[in-house]
Amino acid sequence: MKKNNDFFCEWLKSIPFGEYTEKTQQLANYCGVSKVVISFWKSGRTAIKPAYQRLIEDFAGKKIFN
Repeated sequence: MKKNNDFFCEWLKSIPFGEYTEKTQQLANYCGVSKVVISFWKSGRTAIKPAYQRLIEDFAGKKIFN
């Protein structure tokens, strides 16, 4: 069974290489967290709370999490 971090990683992988750094910084700003938190979410070191899941989906403009 996939974890929310896995869904988040799949979405991050869909970001074009040249836009990745800018998009992750924009996401961090949108969520009010640091890029370190984004990295922790990506690695699975920190769980992505439901409130942040909604913010990420709003930012992405699509459903990411189950």
